[in-house]
Amino acid sequence: MRQLMAVKTITEAFDCFAKSAPEVDRPENQSLYASYFYLTGLDEARKVCREVRAKVDADPALGPSVKVTIKRGCTNYERACGPSNRYTFEPRLTEVEAYFRERYRRPEPVPLPPKKYREAATLLEIERVAYRIGDNTYKDFTGGKEIFPPTVSYDPDKSGDEG
Repeated sequence: MRQLMAVKTITEAFDCFAKSAPEVDRPENQSLYASYFYLTGLDEARKVCREVRAKVDADPALGPSVKVTIKRGCTNYERACGPSNRYTFEPRLTEVEAYFRERYRRPEPVPLPPKKYREAATLLEIERVAYRIGDNTYKDFTGGKEIFPPTVSYDPDKSGDEG
């Protein structure tokens, strides 16, 4: 979790959509945690990836051992449609997308709770996942406190109620 939060800080410095989240409950991949940037095209992804790699390498909480890769699409899409390096796009699609982009109107925004509350809820969710999988680095974000008190265990060779 410590590394995820360090990468999350890096992602927030970029002017594009990004997310950092636990992935351990997603059966379609092997990651415990991941951060994703949402970009347009492989060239842009390569540029951002080089910048992220440099920042990750320079960060004392991260370094060269932290994996940084480019995915071309969502895992579910790739699982359903095959490897992304084999994707083909109808050339007319560019024209169709432009047609719709010109006509698209953003809906009125739904009022959201203040950012500090949304971020606190996200942090709590990440901490609880970290706790559940035995990643005690969550304590870096709880002031060293346990999320739940430890359970009592007993020595099988002793008698009575003492632990």
